[in-house]
Amino acid sequence: MKLNKRVAEAVFYLRRPLLGLGLALTVILSSGLTAQAATAPGGSASGLSISPLRQELTLKPGQADKISITLKNITGGPITAKVAVQDFESDNLTGNPKLITDPKSNNPASIRNFLVGLGNVSLATGEQRTFNIPVQAPSNAAPGAYYGLIEYQAVPNNNGGLSGNSQVGLSAAVSQLVFITVPGNITQRMEINAIHVYRDKLGTKEGLFFTSPPKTDGIMMTNLGNGFAKPFGRISLQNSSGKEIYAYQLNGSITPELVLPHSSRLFINALGNIKRPGRYTIVANISYGPGSAILTGKKTFWYIPAWLPAVVIVVLALLAGAAVLARRRYKRGPGHHYHR
Repeated sequence: MKLNKRVAEAVFYLRRPLLGLGLALTVILSSGLTAQAATAPGGSASGLSISPLRQELTLKPGQADKISITLKNITGGPITAKVAVQDFESDNLTGNPKLITDPKSNNPASIRNFLVGLGNVSLATGEQRTFNIPVQAPSNAAPGAYYGLIEYQAVPNNNGGLSGNSQVGLSAAVSQLVFITVPGNITQRMEINAIHVYRDKLGTKEGLFFTSPPKTDGIMMTNLGNGFAKPFGRISLQNSSGKEIYAYQLNGSITPELVLPHSSRLFINALGNIKRPGRYTIVANISYGPGSAILTGKKTFWYIPAWLPAVVIVVLALLAGAAVLARRRYKRGPGHHYHR
């Protein structure tokens, strides 16, 4: 009875796209941040926590401002938070900073020339301190985007050791992302590089044909301009009839994620309401700033449950049997005689 019910449902929902579904089956068979505590490589907590994790500033050439940082000593003894500035670039995928380790690198987007008051910070056991770092844009700063990490590493004070095992993990560091925009002749231009569909939540197993409902999609955006871009928009999931069954807002968090200039970033989000076999289409309508164009992209995929090929074979066998039976009855009807 259960198989008969599935057969009936499959025939009903697939009566129009049956031809396309058969093609799909053929292809399948042939293809056979508020606060951060640093963690050492071993997983032990380091000696510092920092907040906020991100700062965004807009400075005209020569203009001054400040960056606020809160550090807390979470070790068992007094420390000095040793400061450093790290340059990074995009990894063109996750949005996580990819540190530039070459000491000879001259990164034109570095914030080093903007930070005029960096210094180490001494913290007693359990002490939390909030302080400001002066920032000033160079008078000759070109319009565009500048970014970097302000990093602090916990170093035990000479006059006070750390108790117990709290020294474990002090090689790790905490950092704050800093994004500075110098206004002027800034080009804003983005494109939808690709739309992906994944079997898993992490976005590692891409496909076009799925035997179980896909879990996530990924929208790859490329920033072709010289400023920071914050893409946003509506992503719609439609069934084979063009009816929307699911939707979400791209990059819709309180603090939207950035795409660095001349780089790409993949935005992964969950999909839902994929229940019936058939063809589905993701429709993306994305913008990236005031007055920007609306970018549109589409991606089609198929959901074909593992049991469906067997059901289709049964249906085709039943149809073939019915055709043979009808032909035999027709030949045996009035007006048809057999001669020996």
